[in-house]
Amino acid sequence: MSQAIPKAPAPVAGLHAGSMSDFGEDLDVDELIERNRCHADYYKLEDCLADFDRDWTKCQAQVKQLKQCNDRVNQLRQAQQAAADKQ
Repeated sequence: MSQAIPKAPAPVAGLHAGSMSDFGEDLDVDELIERNRCHADYYKLEDCLADFDRDWTKCQAQVKQLKQCNDRVNQLRQAQQAAADKQ
């Protein structure tokens, strides 16, 4: 009894088209990470993930630290935007 191997669906054009922004420019991912105020925490998480074969469950302290940093940055941005809107 022979069964046909199912074929993979055709890729959707433009889906995950590499490192291009919505405006068509190339993105330097390393530069984006470095510009982020939480880049040190991001790299600590990456190091932990490398040490534990990408098992994020073993890097929860680093995950929480990065989340806290991102939350602080987002709060600061919101406060800055609110102050700018008042002017």
